[in-house]
Amino acid sequence: MNIFKILTCLFIACLTSCVSVNKHNPKTKNIEGAWFSSNPNNTKNFSNGYYKVICQGQHRVLAINKGILQSVHGGFVSFDGQVMIEKPRFQKEGHNFVGKTFKFNVTPDNSSFLQTGIKGSGSFENLRQNWIKTGNSNHDIEGVWMRKLNNGRIMIKMIVDNFWNWIVVDPKTRNVTASLGGSYVYNGGKYEETSHFKFGDASEWELGRKWTVTAELQNENLLFIGKNDAGNSFTESWIKYDAASINSASR
Repeated sequence: MNIFKILTCLFIACLTSCVSVNKHNPKTKNIEGAWFSSNPNNTKNFSNGYYKVICQGQHRVLAINKGILQSVHGGFVSFDGQVMIEKPRFQKEGHNFVGKTFKFNVTPDNSSFLQTGIKGSGSFENLRQNWIKTGNSNHDIEGVWMRKLNNGRIMIKMIVDNFWNWIVVDPKTRNVTASLGGSYVYNGGKYEETSHFKFGDASEWELGRKWTVTAELQNENLLFIGKNDAGNSFTESWIKYDAASINSASR
C-alpha cells in the first residue's frame, strides 16, 4: 500500500470513528439543520453570511461573501443537551482548526440556539453567538453523503433544510480544495439545485445556475440521474455517510 492510500485510509478511519461516537448522543439531532448567524451581512440565498450546518453527527461552518466561500471548517459534532463538542477534521488552507476540540454551552429552541464559550476552552472562551434556522424540511434524501474521486480525494455532501453543499477534501493535508453550494427544491423525484456560492476548483461554475436531475434512494445510496450539457446520460452515486459505507469506500 503506497503512502497516498495509507493517508486516505487514516482520514476515512478518523471520520468513521467520529460517526460512531455520535450514535451515543441522540440529542445531537436537536441542533440539526442549517443555521445562520443573527448578524450576517445581507444574507440571501446562502450567497452572503456566516452559516453553521449540522447533520448526522457532522458540522460545517462557512463564511460566504458575494457568492465566494471565504472560509470553511468542520467535522464531528455532538450535543448532550447542554454542551456541544466540535472536532474539526478538515478546513480551508491557512486555518488552524484540524485536530482541536472545541466545547460550547448551547441553549436551543425550535428555531434558534445560543452558543457560548466555556471557561478554559481557549480562543472561543468569550464567544456568544445566536444561530437562526434557515428553514425546515424532512426530505428522505437529507443527510451526509460521500464519494471517493478518481484522484483519491474525498467529496462530502450535506443536504438538509433546503440547503446543499459539497466539499472536496485532500486526505493528505485535510484541506478543502473545492466547494459548491446553495439551495435546492425536491418533490420526491425531481431534484433541482441552485448554486449560490463556490470555491477553489469549482470557481468556474456559474452562480445562479440550476442543476436538475432525478433523485433516487437505492440500497442506502443516493443516485442523481440526468443528462449533461452534451445531452449524454449520467448517474452520480453517493454513499450514505456512516461507518459501514465509509469502510466499503476505502477498499
